[in-house]
Amino acid sequence: MCTKDKKCLKENKTGLKQSDSRSPILFNLALQKVIRSIKTGPSGIKIGKQQLNVLTYVNDCVLTGKNEIDIRQLFIEIENIARKFGLHKNQGKMFKTK
Repeated sequence: MCTKDKKCLKENKTGLKQSDSRSPILFNLALQKVIRSIKTGPSGIKIGKQQLNVLTYVNDCVLTGKNEIDIRQLFIEIENIARKFGLHKNQGKMFKTK
């Protein structure tokens, strides 16, 4: 679809638009099985008696670990499990902090 000033918009045939109010709900539903399938290790954040390696809120996901190697291993595990459910990462929306 193109406008008068020749700006073309790509039609979204799958998924939801970023601003769709259902987007965070579907994101969490899709990741719920993936996150529950992860083997919890000794690294991460301890809250009460639980050790947490993955924190999710709305449409964000944070991986935690004692060091970069732990986080990389966790990322690979999540990526492998997600593939089994037909999910893939969007490299353009990913970043890391130190």
